[in-house]
Amino acid sequence: MAPRFRLSVLSSVLFGLCLACGEGDLRSQDPSQQPRTGTLRLDPLPAQDVLPGLRLRLSGTGFQPTARASSQLLFSGERHSSAGTQALDLVLPTEFASETQLVVPIDPPLFATLAGGPLTASDSVHIQGTLRLELTVDRKIYARTAPLELSLRTQLLPVVDRVSPTALFLGDDVVVIGSGFLLEGEGQMVLSLTGTFVRQVLPGDRSSMPGSQALLYPRVEHTLIPVSRSEARLPLSARTLGIQPGTLFAQATLENRQITDVKQAAKAVSVSLSLLRTQLVALDSTVVRRGMRVSASGAGFLPLDLTGDTATAVHLFGTFTLKDGTVVPTDMTLITDVQDSHRLVFVPHPTLDSMGRLTGLGSRAGRFVGTLEPEVLSGSNVQHGVPLPCSPLCVVDVGSPMQVLYLKFLANFTEGLRRFGLRNVEPEIREQVLKVVRRTYADWNVDVRDSLPTDFDEYTTIEIGGPDPNNAGLFGLDNSDALDRGNLRLNDYIGGFNAAADRKGVYGFGGVFLDPFLSLSPRAASPLPIASSRFDDVFAAFVPEYGGQPADRSELAAGEARRAALLEAIRVLGALIGGTVAHEFGHSLGMAVVPGGGSHNTIDSDRELMDSGPYRSFEERAELGEYQARPAAFSTAHRMYLDQILARD
Repeated sequence: MAPRFRLSVLSSVLFGLCLACGEGDLRSQDPSQQPRTGTLRLDPLPAQDVLPGLRLRLSGTGFQPTARASSQLLFSGERHSSAGTQALDLVLPTEFASETQLVVPIDPPLFATLAGGPLTASDSVHIQGTLRLELTVDRKIYARTAPLELSLRTQLLPVVDRVSPTALFLGDDVVVIGSGFLLEGEGQMVLSLTGTFVRQVLPGDRSSMPGSQALLYPRVEHTLIPVSRSEARLPLSARTLGIQPGTLFAQATLENRQITDVKQAAKAVSVSLSLLRTQLVALDSTVVRRGMRVSASGAGFLPLDLTGDTATAVHLFGTFTLKDGTVVPTDMTLITDVQDSHRLVFVPHPTLDSMGRLTGLGSRAGRFVGTLEPEVLSGSNVQHGVPLPCSPLCVVDVGSPMQVLYLKFLANFTEGLRRFGLRNVEPEIREQVLKVVRRTYADWNVDVRDSLPTDFDEYTTIEIGGPDPNNAGLFGLDNSDALDRGNLRLNDYIGGFNAAADRKGVYGFGGVFLDPFLSLSPRAASPLPIASSRFDDVFAAFVPEYGGQPADRSELAAGEARRAALLEAIRVLGALIGGTVAHEFGHSLGMAVVPGGGSHNTIDSDRELMDSGPYRSFEERAELGEYQARPAAFSTAHRMYLDQILARD
């Protein structure tokens, strides 16, 4: 029997000595015992071949980066080679990839250590034993084990069994099946194709390359993406076969190019690959609006790449009928956002004409009837795809503009509620704010949300926080760009810091601010001119700095007097915040521009939301008494303006 020896690694010895100096045995090998970072599991690995450079991937759960915990991976087992059997113990390097994946980089030096020295082309070494993962969390070590069986080789001869499928769309994967393929880190697999490409020409072909063509396809090398030892893939891009439909008849040769400079080529095989015409199959919505993300399905879509060399567009040609019956010939192209080769999104983005008016799809309501055709672009080359099946009689209704309003509650909004003693009823207050804003704009195409919109690219955001960063005691401030008369912008941002506004000498921080509402109490250090004792009637029982007891959530369901007072405080605070949001939003829509450049009404109007601050009493803002039955809204002039810019369909 061959002599046996053990390869020791100093780090593992030191690691054991360190434990001996600690507070007893802190190791936990029981899988039922889990670290606070989450369930720790190490999955078994299948037996596999290893070449120098392989990035061996371990799967499981609960893996942690070094910033959170320390990890050590140990191997204990045997090496079987022509020299006999030797015991093998060593620490393996690891790289954190995710909480479910670790990478063991088997670079050439580690490969030589595992193999026990250099190997010839015909040699192989078998490694068999146990992996032990030790995760140290809170000075306690959690260990998990898994079997490991590896065959170390210096090279593999690739074999190609088949290339499929034979007909593909742009963006699909050519799948190469065989054996002896390289894996990540070991090198590159290069598929060389040479032959003839016969372009498909259909009657009425409108492509930028007319005429039947049989073109020489010179030898071109394509790098494959490894999947396993028996499978690799080649994504079909514009650089593979071009973008024009047709069939490639070619000889395919696969070559392994290892990091050790070893090259092994498979026998050439005959292949035929047909590139099919891109097609648009369905729209997810037949009603579109300005700024709306309109999804469509199909096949053969290519994304806009980093150089702008490729893109997919949707071409609309037909007629557009306005609501007044005017018929306008339509021929336009919309660049799309390709999510994958079978899904795309296009967004109607009207532009301003020379007169400053919106023009383009989405600028006016009406109905489009015609053809929707996908177009794939690669440089100056264009492929006209298969139109939507309903073409040339597809019907797409273009709705009136929808103004989406996103209320972004900041973290310091919660702290502001603490000052009111209402932190524990934050969900109810947020809902009341939404209710007030929605009620105020209920007659128009306004959609108020408290979650980030994903179905619209264009929407207005209003931040709602606690303190006024301007240190001016403002309830709110529209710090978006210049007054948008006509609501030509749908994507104002009211919040953050506007440097341009600050340079003009006006306040730069925008949004709606909760803390200054406390100055509506006569008890405030600097009460506002519109401060009212009614504020204390509503809030004094809860505001800690005014001697109140913060509300508990349980009071919403128990305690008759306290419950009624809490519900009223929620309603009133929702009215104060919601009314301010509606007011600042009104500014962003372009309301209340007056002669002389002012942004508020110049007189005190009855229940007019766009009046200036001194003209709006606490009772009006809080919707108390008569204002609860008929809260502040908009004047006739402002209602007419809203009817013009955001009329309901």
